[in-house]
Amino acid sequence: MRRFDWPDTVPTPQPGQIVRAAEIADLCSVSRLKNRLEARLSDRKRLLRRGYFRAMAKGFRIGQCLGMEMAFHQALKEMRTWRQARTLEDEALITLALKIARQLIGEMPEADRLGRIVKVALAEHRQADEMRLCIPAAMPEDIRQAIHAEIMASGMQITLEVDPGDPKNAITLQVGPDRIAIDPDRQLRAIQTALTTRASR
Repeated sequence: MRRFDWPDTVPTPQPGQIVRAAEIADLCSVSRLKNRLEARLSDRKRLLRRGYFRAMAKGFRIGQCLGMEMAFHQALKEMRTWRQARTLEDEALITLALKIARQLIGEMPEADRLGRIVKVALAEHRQADEMRLCIPAAMPEDIRQAIHAEIMASGMQITLEVDPGDPKNAITLQVGPDRIAIDPDRQLRAIQTALTTRASR
């Protein structure tokens, strides 16, 4: 028999049953529900970090050929879209947890306690993933100001830093403990080469 796993729906019961009898032992404990949910949130945290990196790289690919400002505009747009989609999933996860808890244990205080556990866990995993964008000191001031303006307009909680010791023209995004570096010059050359190759065909 298939075991319950987040974020699947509650297994279809027989008439008059909340869940199948064989699955009650695995579902009736709030602590087990909490453990399942925390494991799910841990997986989502890793997914969230990777998604931000992919979104930023995608934005750079789209906007790089139009200039540095447009590259950052597109990168932040992709990252914001990714965040909004994940926020909706988080809300759905909370709703599902409460629905299951109330089906299993009725309107007892444990259901509300589970709801608080979920909300606190979500808040903690969001706060833990602070984002930092590090740009090289060689970047022109007008571009630097434009990047800052894009970040402010995006509503993203991103700290902009300048690395005076970075010998490369690389831009680094850090989400929690994970980092990714993007070399705009190399990306621009790759895009220009691809466009030239495509035009010659």
